[in-house]
Amino acid sequence: VQVAGRLADRGHVRGVTAAGAAAVAGAWAVLAGAAGALPLLVAGLLLADVGQQLVLNSSQNVLYALRPEVRNRMNSVFMTAFFAGGALGAALAGSLWGAWGWNGVVALGAASALGVAVLWAVDRWR
Repeated sequence: VQVAGRLADRGHVRGVTAAGAAAVAGAWAVLAGAAGALPLLVAGLLLADVGQQLVLNSSQNVLYALRPEVRNRMNSVFMTAFFAGGALGAALAGSLWGAWGWNGVVALGAASALGVAVLWAVDRWR
C-alpha cells in the first residue's frame, strides 16, 4: 500500500482511487460465492482490505493537500467520519444478515462499492 501513497503523491490520486474501488467491487464479487468456502472468504477479505486501503490513502492525499496547516484537525474529522461509516455499515450488515443472510450482506457491500465507483465517475466527469 506504500506504492499507492507514492503514486497519489505523484498526482495519480484518481488512478489509485479507481484501483481501490475496483478491488473492493472485485472483493464483493468473490465474497458473493464465498458462503461456506473458506479460501474464497479469505481471498475476498484480503482484496477488500487492499482496496479499502487504496481508497483511504488517496482520500487522505486529497484531504491533506487542501489546507496543510490544519492537517491534524482535518484528519481527526475525516477519521471520525470514516469510523462512523464503518459503524453504520456494520449495523446495516447485522440487520441485513438477519433478514437475508449472506446475500444481504454481500448486496450491501456491492452497493457501497458501486457508490464509490459512481462518486469517482462523477469526479472524473467534472
